[in-house]
Amino acid sequence: MSKSQVLRAFARANGLVIRFWANERGHAEAPHFHVRKEGKWEIKVRIDAGASARFVWEIKWQKGAKGPDSKLLADLAKLVDEHRATLLDEWDRSTLNER
Repeated sequence: MSKSQVLRAFARANGLVIRFWANERGHAEAPHFHVRKEGKWEIKVRIDAGASARFVWEIKWQKGAKGPDSKLLADLAKLVDEHRATLLDEWDRSTLNER
């Protein structure tokens, strides 16, 4: 299974949508992607690179008081860590950015 297939499989298994928005080209934001649980919440996850890489996310919106649970966030952090290069490549392709 390719790395991009692993990301899609993770999203499907957890009922998530993972997106890179093409209209974010040229923004001064760090590379990131959006993860959405339909009708419940959306988070933005940064793809930090280098020695200082860490898992950083923020709520974009949520319905009610419950956002993503701690297990999902831990699994997502592991996925980002293991597939950082693939995610950064996808950011570059989707947003036409040059790092």
